[in-house]
Amino acid sequence: MSTIELTTIDPTPVITFTFHGELNKAVALRLIQKWTQYLSERPVEKHILVWDAREMTGYEPAARTFWQKALKENSPQTEIIYLISDKRIIRLGATLMSAFSKLTIKAVATPEEVELPVAMYA
Repeated sequence: MSTIELTTIDPTPVITFTFHGELNKAVALRLIQKWTQYLSERPVEKHILVWDAREMTGYEPAARTFWQKALKENSPQTEIIYLISDKRIIRLGATLMSAFSKLTIKAVATPEEVELPVAMYA
């Protein structure tokens, strides 16, 4: 099951999404609702997002549409996004998304490449 977790690495809030299997519309909406709740509780803070997509197998077009809308709406509170995937095509998609948006998305192959204030993945 795909999950979302909020942690704070002094002083930065980090929201980690862990994706398993195919991201469908229902799962995307559940994660986006929780994400929006986290942001509404901390309206002036910038967050780091970590998308762990190592176990993601794909996504429904509707899920992608909802995800892109949420990214646009939440971009003022987003400092940087790290996408973790060993699949080159998924990393390429993230790089293209970054190029065509105001978001900074850094695609990496392993959790060790994520540059957080303090190493979260040891």
